[in-house]
Amino acid sequence: MKSKTGSLLVKIAAIINIVIAGLVIFGGILSLIGITLYTKFPINLSIVIFIIAILISIFGYLLLDASKKMQNSKTVKNGSIWAIVLGVLTISSIAGILALIGGIIGLIDADKKK
Repeated sequence: MKSKTGSLLVKIAAIINIVIAGLVIFGGILSLIGITLYTKFPINLSIVIFIIAILISIFGYLLLDASKKMQNSKTVKNGSIWAIVLGVLTISSIAGILALIGGIIGLIDADKKK
């Protein structure tokens, strides 16, 4: 059985992660501008900011893929497990909590008969 509620929660978590990654990239661009204006600004900080943004966006796109898997009745269990794993990895943010709850709802819906 498809899990519409779980899929929606995971999709919201993915959108939150992608928006946060965009904001972090914007911060990285501002730090690069700071590097060009002020030479004492550490360049390593901007590199770390871009790496963090890439990791957050990867989590967001993996959650989006898990949400799409949860909408198919054959792959709802696989998508729910992915959502739970990614939710546990990012449990410190609201997106991680939403993904975890959505994955649990998806697993419950996967066991229901039509």
